Amino acid sequence: MAHRVTPAANIAFALVVLLTGCTATATSSTPIENSKASAIATVQDYLAGEHAAIWAYGRAAVLLPKAELRLALETANRHRRERDQLARELRSAGATPVGALVAYDEGSALENAEQARAFLAGVEARLTTLALAVKGIPS
Repeated sequence: MAHRVTPAANIAFALVVLLTGCTATATSSTPIENSKASAIATVQDYLAGEHAAIWAYGRAAVLLPKAELRLALETANRHRRERDQLARELRSAGATPVGALVAYDEGSALENAEQARAFLAGVEARLTTLALAVKGIPS
């Protein structure tokens, strides 16, 4: 099986690079500290997106036909693994990972499989934008 490099692995590398040069005092602000804070904020945004995606799959999957339900559950599990990896990387960088909200705004009510598919596609599109921001963290 080929090894897949996840966004979390890219984050780990970027955070290690940023953290190794962070030696200034707390009273000064250096470009490295600003880069570290920016990188952590970007990762936190992505983590928040993973939390939202997990909630979205739980909300929408029940509306999907049985044939699509398995794929939705597998995708939700992939988002859980990514969430857990992001949280570990943030902790190792000395940051407290953001938590999930109790609920999220789904826009309009979801009543059928077509609406559920469109909703999940929107969630994935927004999450892709967050993942690309993480990929853009300088290493």
